[in-house]
Amino acid sequence: MTSGAGPPPLDHLVGIPVRRTVRPPAADVVGTTVAGVHTSVPVVGVRGWTLLVFLSSTCDGCEPLWNAWAHPQLFEDHGMPPVERVVAVTRDAVHERPDVLATWCADAPASRWGAAIDRLVLSSAAWASYAVWGPPLFALVDGPPGVVATEGVAWAVEQVANHVRRAMIGDPGAADPSAAG
Repeated sequence: MTSGAGPPPLDHLVGIPVRRTVRPPAADVVGTTVAGVHTSVPVVGVRGWTLLVFLSSTCDGCEPLWNAWAHPQLFEDHGMPPVERVVAVTRDAVHERPDVLATWCADAPASRWGAAIDRLVLSSAAWASYAVWGPPLFALVDGPPGVVATEGVAWAVEQVANHVRRAMIGDPGAADPSAAG
């Protein structure tokens, strides 16, 4: 193991599911835009649902989710009900490829899901708050109580849509994101 201040590089890695007995508490997302401007997305105590998708510009396994983020109808095509906010969260700029992120931002349209659909926040702090070990990972936050309703490795758009749908209707099967689809 090497000693260093930062996390290991994530080039060409796909996250591995971690079974948790307790989910991390929900937290607002605070960081920067690709342009380096301070930004925040309220998540706790706000009306509705927030889908956080933890991605990286250096993760090959993230491409399907980047595509869905840029084309949100892909979530709807797989039966995901509308949520108030969909936010892509990467690590801080020093760990990412800002040129790649800027391209993804340019490709992300506004959506009927809400103004924040095209939100990208660079925030290593959010990764720590949500105990993200590697991308792609998702967390669905129910705003009023401020709880993570479901979370897991985001290995396919249809899998994320299924877990979001199940969590929003209170299906206890959504509590185990490692369960089949």
